[in-house]
Amino acid sequence: MRVLIVGMNPAKPGKTKKTALSRLYSWMDQLDLKYVSFTNLSADPDWNFNLKTVDKKFLENQLEGYDKIIALGGLVSNYLAKYLRVDHIKMPHPSYRNRALNDSNYEHEQLLKCRTYIYG
Repeated sequence: MRVLIVGMNPAKPGKTKKTALSRLYSWMDQLDLKYVSFTNLSADPDWNFNLKTVDKKFLENQLEGYDKIIALGGLVSNYLAKYLRVDHIKMPHPSYRNRALNDSNYEHEQLLKCRTYIYG
């Protein structure tokens, strides 16, 4: 099974150890995902979140050949649904600024939904 994770854009270098990427790695462990591919809607850390600036053709090419696609956050999920009409699961954005993830029960529920999507 080939899994692709789609994020928004790369983070700017920071000084904190608590990053979205560290939480994403934890999720991958909890989901028993040893190998995944990853791409972003934009390669620009200063991207202005204007969906019209996404390189649609590049992203379409990135999506080819994957069995399961995980969108990180609503913006990514909306783009995949509206512009590409791609079947995927929406996970909350793993940023530590995402207050919904302060509730460990919510995070656990989201991981269970994702596990069901991936493994059936």
